[in-house]
Amino acid sequence: MAGDHVYDQYAASLFDTTAIAQADLALDLNTLEHLDFTNPWWDESSVRDLSIGSRQYFVTGDFSFRTYNASWIYCFNKQMIVDFKLDDPYELVRTSGWTIDKLSEMLTGISADVNGDGIMDQHDRYGLITESSNTLGMFFGAGNLVISKDDENYPIITISSERGIATLEKAFAFMNNPSVTVSVSDKFIASQPDVWKGLVDIFTDDRGLFYSIVMYTVKKLRNMDTDFGLLPMPKYDEQQEEYCTWTSPWISSGLVVPITAEPERTGIITEYICYASMDTIRPAYYEATIQGKFARDVESEEMLDVILANRIYDLGMIYDWGGVGNLINNMTKAKQTDFASRWESIAEKAQTALEKTIESYKAME
Repeated sequence: MAGDHVYDQYAASLFDTTAIAQADLALDLNTLEHLDFTNPWWDESSVRDLSIGSRQYFVTGDFSFRTYNASWIYCFNKQMIVDFKLDDPYELVRTSGWTIDKLSEMLTGISADVNGDGIMDQHDRYGLITESSNTLGMFFGAGNLVISKDDENYPIITISSERGIATLEKAFAFMNNPSVTVSVSDKFIASQPDVWKGLVDIFTDDRGLFYSIVMYTVKKLRNMDTDFGLLPMPKYDEQQEEYCTWTSPWISSGLVVPITAEPERTGIITEYICYASMDTIRPAYYEATIQGKFARDVESEEMLDVILANRIYDLGMIYDWGGVGNLINNMTKAKQTDFASRWESIAEKAQTALEKTIESYKAME
């Protein structure tokens, strides 16, 4: 705001980028002539999802390993798959059989009161270990969006689509079932000094069939004795064309160029940094971080390609107009299922807030 040329560019939390953009403190990246977002080192999904109208204030690509780490995934215990005589998850992914219904079927009959004390807590076995955001991961994985775009690339609210509601009904059925799922919000986990370790311990102790998390957490499984595998989020049904991966805005970051930057110089440097990252950061992340240390088999490497191929960045989560972005998460935490009434209670407020943002973007054009 002082007009000092301090930074050429910076990477900010996707939540922070919205305030920067609306305060008119960032350059529209489309005006930097040396940036070419059609190049493979840019994440085309972020270009598509994070733009509003004709403007692109933040974007991501191969320079940001944080964005890889923000990918929502499933881990599975390979020995438990064998012990319970379940279908091979890798083959399910390859044949489009890895769906929400299939996941729900596989979760049945896994949980057990291991120590026989009559209470399901951190000492027992579960079908699914996760946190409330997994419902969002399922929602996006099934090809739904909180926010879509109109013909002029302006956001429209689509959280309440028929398919979206059907997806939530399927997900809530096991996410809200304490006999199937253990979550970070459960009291016996939330009361522990380190809630995330509490979840990890259940999985690494072979008392969880599936563990749904962001990629970043996989590193905490490196000392697990039993082999585990990586999977994308399940499809809505077998007719869904692609697997979709929600990119958590709490972890991912976006590239921003401040208005004080020199456009031509910054454009050249920025394009080169991302270009060079394709042959440096991306291979390092794949080979050293995932393939070399955390993943246990070649199939997980194959799954990683699927996971990172089609990522979703949803403006509704980032802007949270009228609470629309956090609605599903809050419902999961409270173990609520009445989506229609909850959405109706904030719909008008969300639409008003969205329109205000659109007006601010149009005013900058």
